[in-house]
This record gives sequence, C-alpha cells and structure tokens, in this order.
Amino acid sequence: MSDYTGVLCPYCGKPFTADDDIAVCPECGTPHHRDCYREHGECANQALHSGSFEWAKPAETVSEPAKTNNEYICPRCGAVISREDPFCPNCGEPVPQTLPDFREDRMKEFRERLEEDGLQGTTAVYSLKSTDKIDGVTLADLMSYLKNPGYIIAICKQVVTGRKISFSLPALFSPTLFFLYNKVWPEGIMALIISLLLSIPDGMIVFYRMTSSTVFNVPLSTWDSLSSACSVISVIFNLFFAFYGMYILRKNAVRKISKLRSMSRDENEFQILLKKHSPPSKAVIAFIGIYVAMLIFSLFIS
Repeated sequence: MSDYTGVLCPYCGKPFTADDDIAVCPECGTPHHRDCYREHGECANQALHSGSFEWAKPAETVSEPAKTNNEYICPRCGAVISREDPFCPNCGEPVPQTLPDFREDRMKEFRERLEEDGLQGTTAVYSLKSTDKIDGVTLADLMSYLKNPGYIIAICKQVVTGRKISFSLPALFSPTLFFLYNKVWPEGIMALIISLLLSIPDGMIVFYRMTSSTVFNVPLSTWDSLSSACSVISVIFNLFFAFYGMYILRKNAVRKISKLRSMSRDENEFQILLKKHSPPSKAVIAFIGIYVAMLIFSLFIS
C-alpha cells in the first residue's frame, strides 16, 4: 500500500497521518480522507477524469505549514515550492502571487456583494480567495471564464451553503437561451427540443384555425386539452431550470476549464484558450438581436 503520510487531502487540506483512514479514487488514484470523500460523494479531481489525468505523489511534502515566508504549499498536489516560481513544478498549479492583480480586486468586489446579500455572518465567505478550489478548479479560473459577477456570487453561495439550488431569472424566462447563451450546449439543445415538442399542440391549433382542417384526424378539442397540459409541463420545466440552471452552468464551466487546462502547455496558452472559449456565445447574441429587431419591425408595420 502506498504511503500517503504528509500528503495533503484535496478537500480539507490537512496532511495525512499514518493512522488516517484514506480513500483512494479508483480512476485517477487521488487520495482523500474517507470522511471527506463520503461528504463530497466524488473524487476531488472528478472533472479531470475525462482526460488522461493520473494523480502523482508530490516529490516533497510536509505535515506542517511551510517553514519560511518564501515557501508555499501547492493547494493542488501538496508539494512545497518557492513563492518565486510562477507555477508548481510538480502539477503546474499557478502560485497565487503570480496571478493578475485584477482577479483579487474582483474577488474583493464579489465578497462585498456577498456581504450585502446577507452572508456576511458566514465565516466561509471571508475565507474565499481566488486560489480556492470549487469542484477542482480555482475560483480565479471560474471568474475568468464566466466573467458575470452575478454567476460567481450564485456559485459562491452554493459552495458556502452546500446547496445546489440557486434561483436564476434568465433560466426561468427561457432555459434554452440561458444555456445556449452561456455555451452549455447539451442542456441547451435538450431544452430547445423539449420546448419545441411542448409547442406542437399550439402549432396544431393555429394550423386548424388557418385551414379549418384537422391534423392526423385529431379533433380541435383534443389539441386544446394537450395544449393546456403542455403549458403546465412547460411551467414545471422552466421552474426546474430556474432553480438548478446555475448548478448546471457551474458543472459545465468546471468541465470546460479542466479540459482547456489539460490542453494547454503553459498558463499563457491556458488564459488565451479560456478567453476564446468563454461565454457568451456570439451566435446566440446575434440571434437574440435579430429576433428583437424583427419584433420591433413587426410592431411598426402592423
């Protein structure tokens, strides 16, 4: 059995001792305190399992904090590195001091908005840093990818409270546009297909009134009943994504960030890819613009 003594648990950050009960991920080999693993229900590096990630024991670990001000313990792998290094030589994690200052400024803004939103009494809010991990990626990377302060605040709330639910008005109004706008393609396409299916009865009613003929020999009264049922289902559908849409967005962002980091040779290339692939979708913005312009135009000609 491997000796994990001195290695830091990726969830609680405490070093393993010889007496600890350790759970090792069967896919990538990442060790965790068994209680930490049970509490979170998945490997701390779950988002990296889609690639070829395999946990490697740090070349050097310590059971106590760094001994000098020039030493830094990597939060990702637990190796002791110099603060002068831009990245951890063991796993490539950026050293906090090298992160752009604007990230810390934005983190301060997010903390202030969290306090204004009634979470100022929660100790965890004050400990949030741009280097803190959320689902295996740093908060700084999430901020760079999502950009929207409202999204970051909602995600911080989820982390602080341990809940997956957070209300999103855009997701309530249109789950399809919410997901596609934020480049959450699988759920966006699924929401679009469901919306189209639920609109079929209304389409059949319009067709009947325009042509005065039945469709598939189904009477108008049946289409009316189906339309009412689909309206109820549509409300339930929208409410579900209104409360879980932000969690789905968070998980999608984590997957994208992890994939982009695995594709990058260095931090500069990673930041370029992050900027290139981050939302919003330009195609969806163009679609919304054209749609709004058509609505305005139709009002003027009607």
